[in-house]
Amino acid sequence: MRFYFLILKNILFSKKEREFVNIFISIAIGGIALGVATLIIALSVLNGYEKLVSKKLLTLDAHLQIVGFGNKPLYDFRKVEEQTLRLIKNEIVSIQPFVSKVGILGKKKIKEGISLHGIRPNYFATNKGFKIVKGNYFSANSNQVMLGKSIAGKLFAEVGDTLKLFAISGKADFSYISTPIVENVVVSGIFESGMSKFDESFVLVDLTTLQNLFAMQHAVSGFEIKLSSLNGVDSLADLLQDNLRYPAYVKTVFQNYKAIFTWIELQKKPIPIILALIILVAVFNIISTLLMIVIEKSEFIGTLRVLGARQLQIVYLFLIQGVLIGIAGILFGNLLALFLMKIQTTFNLITLPSTVYFVSEVPLLYQLWISVLVSAVTFFVTLIVSVAPSFIASRIQPVTILRFS
Repeated sequence: MRFYFLILKNILFSKKEREFVNIFISIAIGGIALGVATLIIALSVLNGYEKLVSKKLLTLDAHLQIVGFGNKPLYDFRKVEEQTLRLIKNEIVSIQPFVSKVGILGKKKIKEGISLHGIRPNYFATNKGFKIVKGNYFSANSNQVMLGKSIAGKLFAEVGDTLKLFAISGKADFSYISTPIVENVVVSGIFESGMSKFDESFVLVDLTTLQNLFAMQHAVSGFEIKLSSLNGVDSLADLLQDNLRYPAYVKTVFQNYKAIFTWIELQKKPIPIILALIILVAVFNIISTLLMIVIEKSEFIGTLRVLGARQLQIVYLFLIQGVLIGIAGILFGNLLALFLMKIQTTFNLITLPSTVYFVSEVPLLYQLWISVLVSAVTFFVTLIVSVAPSFIASRIQPVTILRFS
């Protein structure tokens, strides 16, 4: 083994034309490093995005929803609540009735469309996804509201401000004369969830207040149910659907956000293609570099053959050189990936449009298995592609080379 490293030292660090050889070696190492770093970061972003979005959705929204089919209200909601508890009580962490309405909220000349969400005051005890950034929770049976951070910014609303609420009571069609609602509401607090759906349009109101405002009496729009586990959520939804009477319609969180979860799954499918392309770049880098070294050092190889070096020793020599280039590229690629991810998590240099991606920050979840997988595959391919230039070098005929040297 000492023989091989002495020869490699002569090839890589000899003063004669050292710069020429080192340029190609540096390019090969840099290409592998960039490919490895890119794939590690891409996989970390994908894993982080999936975990962050799933966590936010499962924290903020219900695991199961019971709503009225065709947006019909559920009358005598206490009876529906009792039936639900009787059927799946052991699986339920919380069950919360809610009223959902649309309206317009205004401050002076600024008007914004909103989604009114009527809930009980104890809603926040089981839903930890809403972070209060200013003010406090609303009081029961009051005209207080809580605004999402984005909608509050659009309205330039602060805690204690009085806003105008405009809404329509009843059916908004030509066969029914709808009653307009104009009400003063006071901002009790501003919340932030990190999800554009909630921060940009949600206005949280007391359930009873919203029922009275829209003359709903004992009706609600539906129920939000948190489960102790998502295992078997589809079976629980089927069980409720089979036992609850019309117009009750049961939906799971995966049905509500089917587009998001499908999109996440689709993002995983191109990963093998990306890995193949990065490996292909590594292949060309290593092959071209080793071939250039073979051409440059052909006289040196001929001399080794004359001095008694066997073909297999020449093969091992260039094979070790290719592996060392691969290891260096893998090492620098891992360090580069960790460095760039550290910068992103510290300074948040790259942001995302929350209206498209649901989150504003780039989520990064580094896992050791990602580095191990990418490094192992890259090393294996490096080893394979180093074989061809090694055999080419071993077939150099010393007589031919020395004749023209």
